[in-house]
Amino acid sequence: MEVEARIVRLELAETFVISRESTDFADVVHVALRHEGVTGYGEAAPVDRYDESPKSAKRFVEEHSELLGDDPFALEDAGERLAAIPGEQAAKAALDAALHDLQGKLLGIPAARLLGVPRSGPPTSWTIWLGDP
Repeated sequence: MEVEARIVRLELAETFVISRESTDFADVVHVALRHEGVTGYGEAAPVDRYDESPKSAKRFVEEHSELLGDDPFALEDAGERLAAIPGEQAAKAALDAALHDLQGKLLGIPAARLLGVPRSGPPTSWTIWLGDP
C-alpha cells in the first residue's frame, strides 16, 4: 500500500473558545492509503494535551506505515502491530479510518454499511464552548 500524510490547516467558521484557549483554526493530518488504484482517506486531529501534534502524527504515519502490511482487509493484524507502539492515538485513528474507507471503496459499499452501522443522520460531536450563542 502507498501511504501519504500531509498537514492541513482548517480555518474555523468562528473562533472556538474554551477555558484553556481560543483558536481560529485546526491543524489536522490527512492520510491517504492507495491499494490497487483505489484510495481510502482518514484524518488525525492530534491534541497537544496528549503530547501529540500534527508534526508528530504525520511523522508516525510516515515512519510506521509498513505496519499496515499489504492486505487492507487485515485490520486486526495491522491494529495489533500499531498498538504495540505507544502514543500517537490520533495518527493510529487516521490510519484505521483510511483502512475502513479503503475497504468500503474496494467492495463498492459505504464504510458505515461495511461496519453494520445504520445511517440515521450525519455523525456529530459537540464541545460546549465559551463563545456567544
